[in-house]
Amino acid sequence: QYCSSAEEMEFALCTLSAVYSTARHFWPTSLERAGESVVIEGGALKANGSAIVSTGSSLDGKVMILEHKSAMEATVKLISIPELNRMMAEGSPFRAVELPNGSPWNMQAMRTGV
Repeated sequence: QYCSSAEEMEFALCTLSAVYSTARHFWPTSLERAGESVVIEGGALKANGSAIVSTGSSLDGKVMILEHKSAMEATVKLISIPELNRMMAEGSPFRAVELPNGSPWNMQAMRTGV
């Protein structure tokens, strides 16, 4: 809904793929549980979709993480560096979402060399 070009659609799909790849860190927890379903709540992607897809900016210094909430649920969040540091200090279970080929918000620069 936020994509106005093929490049933006590609970036949005790469972002979603990166979230799913990050979730593989948490699930499955064992071979026996490989067929179970989990919930990945991605409201942050939808709420910030137009900014993520169209601006290619750093979203004011925020980073995308996947926070492990329970045995069957995780949440995508955009958080500040101080919040990231707090979560690390508290030992909160999360993983940073890393898109291929560098910064998750720098696709336009990767394409244009700027």
